[in-house]
Amino acid sequence: MSRRRMVLAGLAAVAALGATRFSASPHAPSPIDGVWQYINPGTRGQSFIFEGRYVHFTTPSTAGASDSAAVYTVDAGTFSIKDGVVTATRAFASDTRLVGKSYRWTYTMKGDTAAYRVIDLDGKELASGRAVRLHEAH
Repeated sequence: MSRRRMVLAGLAAVAALGATRFSASPHAPSPIDGVWQYINPGTRGQSFIFEGRYVHFTTPSTAGASDSAAVYTVDAGTFSIKDGVVTATRAFASDTRLVGKSYRWTYTMKGDTAAYRVIDLDGKELASGRAVRLHEAH
């Protein structure tokens, strides 16, 4: 998929997420609802999490990289939280093989900063990082 098509798919997912913000939703706001900025070394991006839906996008933050050299990762879908574990199911993904697949992660909050751990089915950490909340859901 071309970079332009990935960006357009991400923007469409964000627009769809915004449209659901004003419609009736069976989901109550969760503790992670809001707009998040990743603060991981080597990566920049944001997540939009509202009422059971999410959009994540990231790109390397390598200094001096040209726009054409950047790789964008876009992921959007639905999520639920049970016993402190977030299960996210992709409806859109820059890697189309991941559409329909779920992944799990846990988080801890300290003020407006979240530390997260992506985990496998056995709870083993696959990846981790941090994000700061830029905007909280109302």
